[in-house]
Amino acid sequence: MKNEDQLSEKELITALRRRAMDYLARREHSRYELQCKLREKFEIPDDAMISAVLDKLETDNLLSDTRFAESYVRSRISRGYGPLYIRHQLRQRHVDTALIDQVAEFDEQEWADVLVDALARKVSAVPERGSKQWFKLQRFSQSRGFTLSQFVEATGRGLQSG
Repeated sequence: MKNEDQLSEKELITALRRRAMDYLARREHSRYELQCKLREKFEIPDDAMISAVLDKLETDNLLSDTRFAESYVRSRISRGYGPLYIRHQLRQRHVDTALIDQVAEFDEQEWADVLVDALARKVSAVPERGSKQWFKLQRFSQSRGFTLSQFVEATGRGLQSG
């Protein structure tokens, strides 16, 4: 295949769209992620062409930040991550704050349930409050993006997932 310098504008747009669809076939991406990947792959000095391709993909409903955010939240919850971590990662991918609030909307009880499951995979029983192991679990839950109140709620219930 010709390199980017030898492609006509139409061929370049086609190549950009194909590459973007290849990425989207593997998993959902945010618009920002896809833009970065295409910019890195094609090294085009003008972002207008990439933006036009991404606009067309959004129009064709092949690219959706909403679908990406929903998929990302489900994926991270199943891996035992909490709201602070998920929100931070979505902001890093330039997902709109209102959309983040919409897809990560769970009450404290639901997040505590997610944490109970994550802790149950790590230990078989809650260690004594104030012990070295208890503080270690607390640091683990914070590194996973859970608040202290969610940790207290989860450990107060034990580790039987509800």
